[in-house]
Amino acid sequence: MRGGMGERLRSEVDDQFKLKDLNKNALNILKNNIKSEKKELIYAVLLTLVISGTNVVLPILTKIAIDDYISTKDFNGLVIVVVGYIALALVQWFATYKQTFLASKIGYTVLYSIREKLYKHLINLDIDFHNKHQVGDITSVIMNDVETIYSLISEGFIYLISDVVTLVAIATALFVLNLRLAVTLLITVPIILYSTKLIGNLLRKAQRDVRENIAQLTSGVEQNLSGIKTVKSFSGELSQASKVSELSEKSRNAQIKAVAISALHFPIIDLAGAIGMALIIWQGGMLLIQNIITLGVLMAAVSYARRIFGPLMDLSQIYTTYQTAGASLDRINSFLDNKQQVKFPAEGERSEDNYDIVIRNLTFGYDQDTIILENVYLDIEKGSHIGIVGKSGAGKSTFIKVLGRQYNPNRGEILIGGVPYQNYSKNEFKKILQILPQDTYLFPLTIWENITYGLKDKTLADVEELISKLELEDFFAKFENGLETKVGEEGKSLSGGQKQAVAIARAMIRDPEILILDEAASNLDSQIEKKIYKYIKTDWVEKTLIIVTHRVTSLDLTDKIYEVRDKGIFEISKEEIELAGWDQVTSEE
Repeated sequence: MRGGMGERLRSEVDDQFKLKDLNKNALNILKNNIKSEKKELIYAVLLTLVISGTNVVLPILTKIAIDDYISTKDFNGLVIVVVGYIALALVQWFATYKQTFLASKIGYTVLYSIREKLYKHLINLDIDFHNKHQVGDITSVIMNDVETIYSLISEGFIYLISDVVTLVAIATALFVLNLRLAVTLLITVPIILYSTKLIGNLLRKAQRDVRENIAQLTSGVEQNLSGIKTVKSFSGELSQASKVSELSEKSRNAQIKAVAISALHFPIIDLAGAIGMALIIWQGGMLLIQNIITLGVLMAAVSYARRIFGPLMDLSQIYTTYQTAGASLDRINSFLDNKQQVKFPAEGERSEDNYDIVIRNLTFGYDQDTIILENVYLDIEKGSHIGIVGKSGAGKSTFIKVLGRQYNPNRGEILIGGVPYQNYSKNEFKKILQILPQDTYLFPLTIWENITYGLKDKTLADVEELISKLELEDFFAKFENGLETKVGEEGKSLSGGQKQAVAIARAMIRDPEILILDEAASNLDSQIEKKIYKYIKTDWVEKTLIIVTHRVTSLDLTDKIYEVRDKGIFEISKEEIELAGWDQVTSEE
């Protein structure tokens, strides 16, 4: 019996999924990714014939040794049979090893191929897709669902063929050897099939409870650790620890129950096998006493019985493997079905160093029933510094997302440098326009590595030069290791203002023609903000700056101010801003 059978019992099965509902495109995923392994797959299947052949012949050699040589005390003939037995056993060992190796190699190669293609597809999808799907769900498909493809190929396909051929070969040999012994052995088959199915169903339910409890426990721990500042601020350590302890206890009880059910499986299978063996010995013994069969036939039958139980138990759980893999393929296919809506041409147009922004009749809504912006007309000359204000939910960030090509407009056009902005290649567009959002994500790297993220041609010296121009040497010198300081996971070792300063430097080092700050300075210290704005006034006079903000101080940089309201964008004066009282930082839509 192969070791993977126990894992199949523990596989996550989607009880709602039916194999007959599997989309043909999902099967194509498997077919297209296994093509490169076609030769090795055929080789692995052909080895099945060798393994099955040895499983049939070895017991026959036992029979010959007993009946023809041991009973007649023919030592020379016995030596020949024994040497042949050892040689055949070595052939079986090598064929089994090679098939196991090939099954694993093919499985992991296909797994790698599918995972790589899936990841590249998902990471290139629009931001709208990622906004609608939780990171945990995407990660689960990339890691867990793809992993089940390995079991499908190695255990569900290659081993399936091997087990079927082995069973047919042994059953045929046993029937040829003696009909009554073959029928006797087959009596145990329903016992094995039924007990495996019963325990498998119980174990899958128990494992589902385990997964649900672990998910609740993981969620509880993550929420408490993510919100540790709030927990401590309100002295919630004791109550939260109690809740986690309760969830942990439920998880423990569920796991113990699953282990108790799992522990029943192999003893019951062993018992069924022992019953089958006992019946063979009893029936064979009776036939031997009656001189209907020889001792060699009985020993061969016992050997066949031992060899038949492993493949039989594997096959009894094969549906679980296919059910699990089918559900995973269906989920993978559903993610691959998502298409990129915002597309960039491979070879785009270029502007002749003129980056005026012209917006005509722009209309956009996240769906047809909810229009956020309608019939917007706006001209932004190159080198303009403009501010955009408006109430929360008015559509400020939505406008920036459309301008930054995160979404396609429903209607209208946007020209940058006289070129329709959808005609720029992705790299060219990102060189021209950079958006800095309010929420800053930092990677667990050093400060300077975060600033140069994605820029292979930028070095620490380039960062130091930019920091000098921004007059922020003292600011970054406060860190323990300066620009070499590790920021930790998601930049947790930095304050909100520090993270925003790093993010602003990250955008500026790219030297875009158009820089958009979407509440990107909301947490900055006023002195740091002034230094950055001073640099913009002196060194960015020919570059376009768009600031989305609620803070009046941020508008000191601007030449014009626009308000987003009533699905439109309208120019207003600074006096109107101050009278409206929009000088507090509030959340964006």
